[in-house]
Amino acid sequence: MTVAILSDIHMRDGYVEEITQELRAVLAELERHNPEHAFVLGDLIEDGDSVAIDRENVRRVHTLLSEWSVPVTYLLGNHDVEHLEKNKLGHILDQQQFYGVVESGETTFVYLDTAYEELGGAMGRIGGEQLQWLETQLESLSDVILLTHHPVGDFDLAENEWFADYPERAYLWERKEVLEILSHCDGVHGTISGHIHQTEHTEFWGVSHVSINAFSKELPDKPLTGTYGLLSTDRTHEISIQTRADDGVSYLL
Repeated sequence: MTVAILSDIHMRDGYVEEITQELRAVLAELERHNPEHAFVLGDLIEDGDSVAIDRENVRRVHTLLSEWSVPVTYLLGNHDVEHLEKNKLGHILDQQQFYGVVESGETTFVYLDTAYEELGGAMGRIGGEQLQWLETQLESLSDVILLTHHPVGDFDLAENEWFADYPERAYLWERKEVLEILSHCDGVHGTISGHIHQTEHTEFWGVSHVSINAFSKELPDKPLTGTYGLLSTDRTHEISIQTRADDGVSYLL
């Protein structure tokens, strides 16, 4: 069984046609692997100048993915909530909440909502209620992969265009508390996140962490990468991160 993962699509005015074409091409490529489920790890859009613009760009992404035969679960990123409230996003995306549990074969995906409207900007936070929920969930689960928009791993940001000077904006505010919870759960294979616009694998707090590069807007002068991940949910839990133009890299979780 396989699970498809996309992150940071950043649908935005000026690049609608390019992103649409590449997204359709990637979905066709993924279709060949017959994924059981798909996750979008937040930042469906690059926030524009108004609620109306953001609403339309979210609808564009949802319409494209709704044409696909694979069920999709959406996480939210900081750009998604800059102008749009979560209940309105839920209505557009036909999803009641943005944290929860999805089972695929013997693997359980636990996903968190790190988009914190009150903060603004790039920072992410989940709050005490969601932390408690995570701890309760992991007490009864095994064979788990945690999905977030903002990373809880520790990645090399020294040359990162967006976060080298502002690492506090790269990571989840409560990542220490999340890592403490993960450290008490033997069944967590690793975490997968987006947000920082780079592909990397690290080991941190005894847990494997993978970051997936942005589908779009990796760099200011590189508007489109078409990056996607394909995770095997067999015993190896291997994730391949690639584009249609190259073979990419693979990591074990």
